[in-house]
Amino acid sequence: APESTRDEIATLCKELEKMNKVKNIASSTKMDGSWNLVYTTNEGSSAGKLGPFTGDVEQAIRILGREENPEYINYVRLGGGLVEGALGASWDVLSNNKWL
Repeated sequence: APESTRDEIATLCKELEKMNKVKNIASSTKMDGSWNLVYTTNEGSSAGKLGPFTGDVEQAIRILGREENPEYINYVRLGGGLVEGALGASWDVLSNNKWL
């Protein structure tokens, strides 16, 4: 997307974040579940890019029952699911809305 479009999306995202009533989003069980990636500024494989190919991305977040050790799995599916890659990881909560 052109830089002007990326800037507009970033501004709209910040406005949405201000409206979010969940203050501890980094550890909230409301994040638990599967999420489809529809937009990202990330250019790496977690953005669905595997070499010259781009696929669909799903991120499965598991917090509920794992509050001390939450995890996520990024799935990248190419060709309508004919090829699938997965990468699992955990994170450390750095603040109410930031994790690493």
